[in-house]
Amino acid sequence: MNRSATEADTLAHGALVSFFVPGKPAKKGSHNSRAFVGAGGQLGSYTYDADKGLTKWAKAVHVVALAAVREQRGTGYTPTIAPVAVRVTFLFARPKSHGLRWGTRGKPRQLPPPTSRMLGDVDKLCRGFLDSLTGVVWQDDSQVVRLEAEKAYCEVNETPGARVVVLEVQT
Repeated sequence: MNRSATEADTLAHGALVSFFVPGKPAKKGSHNSRAFVGAGGQLGSYTYDADKGLTKWAKAVHVVALAAVREQRGTGYTPTIAPVAVRVTFLFARPKSHGLRWGTRGKPRQLPPPTSRMLGDVDKLCRGFLDSLTGVVWQDDSQVVRLEAEKAYCEVNETPGARVVVLEVQT
């Protein structure tokens, strides 16, 4: 995705909606289970959701998407039933050490794409993100027939979050 494209340019090229969600993207993974030995030597287990920050992130995505849809499509918009294509760039804060390493001509050196396990797999980032748009942009996330997703570090003075473009797919 061209990160320099403006929202107006994107809408002019047939986007259903485009928006930016500020915040730290959160992943939606599987539930984790842990085994334990209880009183009397009995084995047991418990299940927990290890996705810290997902509820806050999902609400932010929902609220921003709803505002963008109302602004760009009008207050009477109903979620589309058409197939859609989604382009999303998850932007993460640069590591603190990055500011200390400068490249040529006074610009920060180029960092490799964010592959830290702490930031999450791109597919798990998409899972929670797409679920948050159900009932706002589309009726069900099964309507997403094309998905382009990437993880990137923020440019200098750029806010972490997600940049999104949703397009209806012509059948």
